[in-house]
Amino acid sequence: SSVRGGTVLDVGCGPHPTMPVGRSRLVGVDINAEYVRAYANTTCDSRSERSDRKRLGIVASADRLPFPDSYFDESRCFGLFHHLPAAVAQAATREMVRCVRPGGVVSIIDNVWPRSAWLRPAAWLIRRLDRGEWVRSEAELRELVSSAVSGRFSDERITYTLNGLELLLLQGRKVGAGAGSHELRVEPSAG
Repeated sequence: SSVRGGTVLDVGCGPHPTMPVGRSRLVGVDINAEYVRAYANTTCDSRSERSDRKRLGIVASADRLPFPDSYFDESRCFGLFHHLPAAVAQAATREMVRCVRPGGVVSIIDNVWPRSAWLRPAAWLIRRLDRGEWVRSEAELRELVSSAVSGRFSDERITYTLNGLELLLLQGRKVGAGAGSHELRVEPSAG
């Protein structure tokens, strides 16, 4: 459910995008200046697509995004929340929703603990050794994100790689608010 040709905010962008963007204009935000420099100084929109357009990279914290309300068509975050304590992750969720126009999509993808350490010991060990201090269960991540704004996100648990690593995709579509309203509300994204 990615936008086609719109402006996409990539929160916690790292040195390169992790999801395809097609013809969208991509603006990456990260607190690591070296990552932002690498992100902005390449013309590759994804590992399989090439473009002459450069991405814009901005050094900023996910919980205090330097953009006006409703500026982006989509905001996305891949693999950041397990590096953030709960209060910062909730603030980042609110900021991602705030920065998206009504009808825009908010996508949060993050690592979660395997359902069973016994059935997926390699995946459990990899998560245990991860630099992120806040790897959460599926229920914990869902509750953390959902409690940050009004409404509900759709969710999908995904197992990837041969060692059974698991992640959770949470998506919501921003619901338009009345003039002067500061309510941040999402509904499950269709698709």
